[in-house]
Amino acid sequence: MFYENETSPVVEAHYTNGSARKPATVSIAVRVRGDRRFTHEITVAGRREARKVAATHNATPWNF
Repeated sequence: MFYENETSPVVEAHYTNGSARKPATVSIAVRVRGDRRFTHEITVAGRREARKVAATHNATPWNF
């Protein structure tokens, strides 16, 4: 799947604040050579829970 010169994939977690209409979410993305693909979107209670979700997916918290 990966070539010799290709970098290893980076797993990122992106946090989105909740509002009156939408709950807070964490989106899990995989980035390879600048191409970012979102794989999961998980509803969370806040930033603390978002960090725990990121840790369970071995993802780097990107914006929180």
